[in-house]
Amino acid sequence: MCNCKKCDAVRVMSFNIWGNCPKETTIANRDDNEAVILLRYLPDSAGFQECSPKMRGQETNIFELISSEYDEVPAIATNEKQNNFTPIVYRRKTLRLLDYGWHYFVGLNDGGSKSITWALFEKLEDGKQFIHINTHYFWKGTDAGRAARVTNTGE
Repeated sequence: MCNCKKCDAVRVMSFNIWGNCPKETTIANRDDNEAVILLRYLPDSAGFQECSPKMRGQETNIFELISSEYDEVPAIATNEKQNNFTPIVYRRKTLRLLDYGWHYFVGLNDGGSKSITWALFEKLEDGKQFIHINTHYFWKGTDAGRAARVTNTGE
C-alpha cells in the first residue's frame, strides 16, 4: 500500500465477525483480534457481517474497542430484531459521511441477519468520494439458498 501524498487510494477492510461465539470457543476473541488489526492498519472504512445483538451487547465489543478511531454509520435497521447485522465503520480522521442506507433481504433470512448497508464518503484530504457497500447473503449451498442469493442480488 502506498503511503505517498500523491496516492488517492482508499483502504477498506471486511470481516465476518461471527458474533455469537460462546466464551469457551477457540475463536471467542475474534472481535479483540479484529480490533487489533483495524487499529494497526487503520483502513478508512470497514464492513462487518454477522454483527449480532449478542455481540453488540457485550460490555467490550468491537465498537468499543475501536472507538478511538472509528464511528459506525448510523443506518437504521428495520428487521424484526432492529439490529444492523452488516454495519460499516469509518475513520473520522480521514472521511466525512455524506449519505447512507440499509436494506433488508426478503425470503430466506436466518435470524433477520441478511441485509446490505451502504455509505457514501468523502475523503477529507482531497474531497474525492466513494461508496462502501457491505452485504451478507443467505449461506446455505442448497437450491433454495442459491435462489435467495440471486433474488437478493437483484433487489
